[in-house]
Amino acid sequence: MSATTLRKKERTGGTLARQAPVRQCEQAVEAQYYQGDLPQEYTDNPLISALGPLWDSKSIMRALSVPVAYSEAERSRSEEFRLNIIGRLSRLVVPLPAHLEIANIVQMIVRQHYVDQRVSDGSAQEFFKRYKCAQDGKLVPIYPHKRSHAYCAGIFGLSGSGKTTALEAALRLLPKVIHHSRYGINQVVWIKIDCPPSASLKDTIKLLLLTYDDLLGTDYLRELATRATLADYANKLHSVAQRHYTGLIVLDELQNALHAVARNDPLFEFFVNLTNVVGIPVIV
Repeated sequence: MSATTLRKKERTGGTLARQAPVRQCEQAVEAQYYQGDLPQEYTDNPLISALGPLWDSKSIMRALSVPVAYSEAERSRSEEFRLNIIGRLSRLVVPLPAHLEIANIVQMIVRQHYVDQRVSDGSAQEFFKRYKCAQDGKLVPIYPHKRSHAYCAGIFGLSGSGKTTALEAALRLLPKVIHHSRYGINQVVWIKIDCPPSASLKDTIKLLLLTYDDLLGTDYLRELATRATLADYANKLHSVAQRHYTGLIVLDELQNALHAVARNDPLFEFFVNLTNVVGIPVIV
């Protein structure tokens, strides 16, 4: 089935297309469910078990490290040769305790977010059992408890101090997209954008939708009408983020957002709403 056929079925209410989306993302990995030692609240949740084990600090620090090639013999090479290999140092990453802290925060935020997320199999047996208990004389909540707001975090420091490098290193430990053939979904674990120079909320949402499209091979941005309002863009992003079980949205280059404050642009209010109402974790 082509992507065009899939989108046509979605517009006409084709249930098959919604339940079994075509795997279009080249960066997607096929879900493998970790069955090892995990906290009780993480077990029996495919969105969490697909993320793998909880790694110890030494393993994380080793994975964060980016070494560069070096040979003692290179010291005797020509000046031109040595000038060029100096460029290797721009790719060198020596992880510090702050890198480990950021990596742990990212891992915790994503996993804790998915504790309240369940992949529906269409049976709704859990709700039915809870309802039946209440009807049989035992009062139990029909719906499980959920946090009133999602996790959010901020990473601040001087320009050039390595904030983006540390954050991207932490994100690289998690796949961007996990394809669950069993459930017919593409799980977007994390998505990262730079705040556009305009600091416009509409431009920011457009960039987020475009990033989803690049990741998933979809046309969510083009599905919006030419004269779509800001509310239409916001609702579309909310729908896309929830449909793909988004675990984390990262907004980098936050200094650009200062222009939004000066213009009373609702950029910050939108992301507050994203964490409080929609329930998507955000790191800035």
